[in-house]
Amino acid sequence: MRKMVSIIPLLSLAIVFVFSSCGTTKKTTDENPAPDWVKQKPIVPGHYVGVGTVMKIGIAPEYSAKARNRALNDLASSISSTVSSTSVLHKIENAWGGTEAFNQQIKVETDEYLEGFEPTDIYVTENRYWVYYRIDKETYRRKKAERKRKTIQTALDKQKEAAKYEAEGNVLGALKAYIQSIAILKQYLGESCMAEVNGQQTELGSYLLAKIEKIRSNIQIKAAHKQLVVKRHKIDEQPVEFKVSYDGKMLGGIPVEFHYTGGYLKRDVVYASKSARVACFIASSSPKTQKNVLTAQLHWPQMVQNATTDMSIRRLLAPMSMPETKVNIKTLSPIVALNMEKSNADFISRFREMLQEQSLDFTEKPRAADFVVEVDYSFTTGVQAGGLTSVYCEGSLKLESASGDLLDQKLTSAQRGVGENKKLARKNAKDAFFDNVFSRYLPDLIGQIE
Repeated sequence: MRKMVSIIPLLSLAIVFVFSSCGTTKKTTDENPAPDWVKQKPIVPGHYVGVGTVMKIGIAPEYSAKARNRALNDLASSISSTVSSTSVLHKIENAWGGTEAFNQQIKVETDEYLEGFEPTDIYVTENRYWVYYRIDKETYRRKKAERKRKTIQTALDKQKEAAKYEAEGNVLGALKAYIQSIAILKQYLGESCMAEVNGQQTELGSYLLAKIEKIRSNIQIKAAHKQLVVKRHKIDEQPVEFKVSYDGKMLGGIPVEFHYTGGYLKRDVVYASKSARVACFIASSSPKTQKNVLTAQLHWPQMVQNATTDMSIRRLLAPMSMPETKVNIKTLSPIVALNMEKSNADFISRFREMLQEQSLDFTEKPRAADFVVEVDYSFTTGVQAGGLTSVYCEGSLKLESASGDLLDQKLTSAQRGVGENKKLARKNAKDAFFDNVFSRYLPDLIGQIE
């Protein structure tokens, strides 16, 4: 299918045409009625024509330049070309799509467009400003053909540089030069660009794309392990390692992009070291899911960005799909033990429920635990009055690692219990202490266990 590619010219405000030097004169409605070209866009045999008009807002250089820009856009709308079925743009459209935006972004540089343009006339009223341009079709075609010839030659020079890098085994240098070569051809990617490559007439854009594809597809990312099992609280200490290669040889300096289904990564993009090693560190993993996947793939958009500053070429080549390397990661919940000198069944039951809510496992054996919560409390007798006895209960909580390192410690406030006798008062004080521990201190302590 053949598509129309609009060529949109750019015009700097700094470029000013002096129409009086071209024999044009300003007209107003008082001096002369509007010419025919204002009323209807003219058709001039053998010429492309453009008319632009704006309101007279601001200073004259600004609105006149804006009118010129509109006239050249109008003129350019009639200068179009078809996307050749043999062109690289056609191949990219078929493979990945997304060339419509590129078509709209292709622009002819102002100095190229102005060459051969004729500022034909202007017309001015009290509120509006009109300008009329035209260019000889044959002149335009001749100059375009010459520009294209020079562009193809420049692209060929860059292609030869890329071929030299490739022969030397400089993969990144070759890839960068091939991308730069295709960027040089940007203006003509929708057309057939025939050139002599290795003694044969070849469509240059398609040749360059094939070279880029060959290098890209031969870059492989392999995981050191396809499956990993790790404790959730230690996942940030466990790097997931990969190796990057090209045609079986280790390749450094390659950006690798990572995605993890279970949480956050310390870095989403990591460059392969000189030894071609890539280590991905997972910052945290959600307690809600135990089975997750870490995906690694060549960060192709970054490689294109490293090769060229041309935004339209970046957007054109970036959508190329990348194969993925996956590592299945199973996270195990941390195991927590409770150490109480004065064991209490109700406290243990509530403690287990709290751990379960936080996706943590419980054990009665501290030596088998990843973390140990130690709870200690004591009683102090208060005053007796009116036949009632008061008792105070207070204590401390500690969070320790499996190796015995103290991670956190909290001293509780004293809780008062009142009863008809000391035994009942102690029970009420203990119940108040437990409630205070579970509502005020344990949530923060347990929350430190990832």
